[in-house]
Amino acid sequence: VVVVVVVIPPLLLAQPLSSGLVVVKTKRIQDVPIVSKQLGSSFPFAYNAAVFPSTLSQWSGTMFVRCQNSTTPPYGVSPSFMALSQVNGNGTMATQVDVDGVVFEPVEAYEKCGTEDPRIARRKSDGLYFLLYTAYDCKSAMLALATSPTPTIASSWERHGPLFPNRKWSKSGALLPNDEEGNCNNSNSSGSSHLIWGDSTIDLGLHYSFSRDGIHNWTTQDALILPVRQNPFFDTTLVEAGPPPLRLTTNNNAHDATTSKGHYFFVYNSARSGFPSPKPGYDLQYNIGFAVLNGSDPSQVLQRSETPILSPELEWEVGNTTSYLTPNVVFCEGMVSINTPVTDQSCEGADELGRFMIVYGAADTSLGSAEVLVCANT
Repeated sequence: VVVVVVVIPPLLLAQPLSSGLVVVKTKRIQDVPIVSKQLGSSFPFAYNAAVFPSTLSQWSGTMFVRCQNSTTPPYGVSPSFMALSQVNGNGTMATQVDVDGVVFEPVEAYEKCGTEDPRIARRKSDGLYFLLYTAYDCKSAMLALATSPTPTIASSWERHGPLFPNRKWSKSGALLPNDEEGNCNNSNSSGSSHLIWGDSTIDLGLHYSFSRDGIHNWTTQDALILPVRQNPFFDTTLVEAGPPPLRLTTNNNAHDATTSKGHYFFVYNSARSGFPSPKPGYDLQYNIGFAVLNGSDPSQVLQRSETPILSPELEWEVGNTTSYLTPNVVFCEGMVSINTPVTDQSCEGADELGRFMIVYGAADTSLGSAEVLVCANT
């Protein structure tokens, strides 16, 4: 996690939120990591993973895991790359990352110091996978895109370069491919791919952009859709995009009346200061929050969490020794829908609108898993 905060005059903010549509419950699937050096990973730091449904029958999800090697301990590391892992259906076990599984690594000059923080979406119409990642050239972070019909084959990825080459800094993109949205009521972006992106480095919040083909000619609206908030909220220093939003099911309240489809559930990352650590000059705590996005116009935020749905609490999430890369971090870039409960959470009589498994980076060192349950607010 890299944080550079520049305070600038605030941009125009998006419209006010409606009352709470959902109640969100989160529970760790287990209290130990699913990927770590101690479990057999070849790399000391394996974290921040994208996840998408696996094509292998014995596994539920395929993960692209951000990995780094240690160069000058305790905090000096090599450029980031991505390695494959498979996670089982109940989120309790995953294959460990190794050299043979490296699937995406720095090739171009604009990514010579790292290919970081993957988020992956699949276009249903043709099965094309979109990899949004941070390309780091040793000076600037740039949100970049690659596509592939066969994502687990390293040579199949076609790079399309930075999406916003004229910006000084851009990263962290959550994509809704153009056939996922279907019927969009925002006349400017109807039929387009939708992108929520940013990490609050330049503009203090998340941007919304759209593109006709999901690759070229991105248009960014002026309003920040998820700005940094002031105390007493948990996202006072930064907000950063999480994984691609996923549809909720419908009930009488939590759906879009125009499309009769469920709204979108979006997980985002955040940070606040005031948490001293062994890492020199670092006092942030990263937490995970959520937003409900309009089912026909995902640039509209209908609900935003008032408190985190996950915070660093366990020893390997807090990471307050020099064995860990970044203390006090839980950070989510991967989420999949699940049909069967993997914890004892329930909606207790309310309508269940979605059940998801998230994988999250812990202390920039290992990976954990949690179940997120979304219930109608009755």
